[in-house]
Amino acid sequence: MAYINRLGPPSNLAINPSLITVTEGQVITATCSATGNPNPTFEWRKLGSDDVISSSSVLTINNAQESHKGTYICKAINTMGSGEVQTTVTVHYKPKVTIKTTLVQGKKGHSVEIPCEFTSYPYATSVTWTKIVGGQSSQLNLNGNKYRGATVNHPSLTILDLQASDIADYRCSVLNTVDVGESTIGRVNVDLTGSSI
Repeated sequence: MAYINRLGPPSNLAINPSLITVTEGQVITATCSATGNPNPTFEWRKLGSDDVISSSSVLTINNAQESHKGTYICKAINTMGSGEVQTTVTVHYKPKVTIKTTLVQGKKGHSVEIPCEFTSYPYATSVTWTKIVGGQSSQLNLNGNKYRGATVNHPSLTILDLQASDIADYRCSVLNTVDVGESTIGRVNVDLTGSSI
């Protein structure tokens, strides 16, 4: 009895690995497989985009960035039809930290807040602030009565009872399990003619 090779659309679609987790800067690699007659060809797209990012069974993205996270779809195609399968990519990255206001001014005896914001995945584990005077950096002691904030839920720094010694540059740093991210410099100026009332 002769073997008959039946025509059929792509089937048995799979992506290996089905879930991908990388750290920023690493390579994202996934392989799509399918059976079918004729043999299927492959197209990769990111969910939400019609752009084909790979036309082979292997998806490779070098130097993974936060923007690469999301769902990727492999489409297997032959003359008999097509099928789709998807994988999810998670990218871990060090915190991206910003100080929105580069100059904060306040009166002596009053308080000011230096606004710090961040994005992070995995979520941040700690926030620290550094004071820079004359090129010399020192980490602030946040346990006393001089400062408020500087937590993962409220990363901005409030400086209480402003004095001449508070005139300096400040940097916000945020740590997660990947690395530490640092902001640009924020400057605090104090109007020493102000009153503490």
